[in-house]
Amino acid sequence: KLCADYEGVKSVARQVLRHRIITNFNARAQKVSVDDVIGKVLGEVRPETQ
Repeated sequence: KLCADYEGVKSVARQVLRHRIITNFNARAQKVSVDDVIGKVLGEVRPETQ
């Protein structure tokens, strides 16, 4: 492939982002994990239509 596509990025997002996100005190107190945050982001982001 010459460039990344939406599905390709989505498939590696958790592995790439997991060590780059740190939850704050409020998130930890509410039992929100890094995987929860990544899942929320992936659920909100949609591929660009062409």
